[in-house]
Amino acid sequence: MRLSQSDHQIVLLKSVGCGHIYMWDTPNYEWWVPLSGREDWYFWTPRGGTHPGSLELDYTTADEGLRDLLPVLHRAGIATTPSCTGHRPDRNNIETRLDAIDRCADLIRGNGLLFENVETGRIGFYSNSSWVSPNKAELAQMALRDSMVGYLGMVDPDRTGKLEKIYRRLRKNKHCGPSLISDERGDVLDFTVVCPAWEQQVKFWKDLTGFCAEHLR
Repeated sequence: MRLSQSDHQIVLLKSVGCGHIYMWDTPNYEWWVPLSGREDWYFWTPRGGTHPGSLELDYTTADEGLRDLLPVLHRAGIATTPSCTGHRPDRNNIETRLDAIDRCADLIRGNGLLFENVETGRIGFYSNSSWVSPNKAELAQMALRDSMVGYLGMVDPDRTGKLEKIYRRLRKNKHCGPSLISDERGDVLDFTVVCPAWEQQVKFWKDLTGFCAEHLR
């Protein structure tokens, strides 16, 4: 699980971004949430390498549809990368959340802003008087377009063959695009999923959780 804030020194961040990131690129970035107490938007910094997968996570930070699935994978020795279930398209919600960018921008250009890394709990600080925030109208359009896209990355460092079972299952779903490779991390399975309706998207994650619970024992 994440360490407490007291266990970490504050990291000075060289830059932060909050623009659009395609879902399949999620593992290539570290994700940070502002600590101003009322901001509901994630910022990112380049990871500087491929995510190795992790067996430790504060599950309360995961999307609701992943909170039962991730512990099942972790108990089976399957590490996971930063992931997302996708979200029900809601323009008003997106635009409301994007208002956080303006508030954060004022703080960044002022005395600076503290962030917490959602995966590790590290605390970062960023200040830049000339920081430029993204165009909110363009960002809202892209976020709405891609809001339904879900993504999950899995790593089996011991190459046990467990990911092959999941891969075969995912290939049967026409709304899912899985990829299974082997690299220096081990066996690596990742996929995106976009169902025609949100109710189907929710059911997809529930069904995958049940399948993994049964077949990864």
